[in-house]
Parts: sequence; structure tokens; C-alpha cells
Amino acid sequence: MHQLSPPPRPASALTERQRQCLVLAADGLTSARIGAVLGLSPRTIDEHLAEACRLLGVRTRIQAVARFAAAAPDVRDDATVDLRQRISGSMLRARRG
Repeated sequence: MHQLSPPPRPASALTERQRQCLVLAADGLTSARIGAVLGLSPRTIDEHLAEACRLLGVRTRIQAVARFAAAAPDVRDDATVDLRQRISGSMLRARRG
């Protein structure tokens, strides 16, 4: 018998680290690159993203990013916005360098 998934939880249920991983995944970073940015292993990043998928009621990181982006105005916080700005700036400097 097929087991039903629990209903999705709101994006506000995500931890700060899960939100950071989703923000960076939305920018196209791999788990390895996200890990390098956050000082974590790629496997840990995969775990954060898998848990975010479970909480959001989706199967893939792409779906999680889309669901999170749709809810972002409700859950955006200064730390996540600052992270995205910091990463964008460092990626631009690396490309120019």
C-alpha cells in the first residue's frame, strides 16, 4: 500500500540553514559550492536540502527552490538577503579576477 506523504508545511517552518541552502541553490550553486560557502560538507548540504524538500512536500531540490521562491516574500529575512548579496558579490569578483 502506498504511504501518503504528510501535508507540506509553510516555508516559514524551514530553518535558517535550510533557507540559506535554498537561496544558494536557486543561484545555481552545487552542493559542493554551497558547502564551501557555508563551511559545511556537500553531504551536509544535501541533508539540509533533503529535509527542506520533505518539509515543503516536494521531491526535488528544483521543486523546493520554486516553492521557497514563491513564499520568499513571507519568509525572507535580513540574514538570507545579506547572504545572497555577499555571495553574488564574491562570485562577480571571482569571474572578473
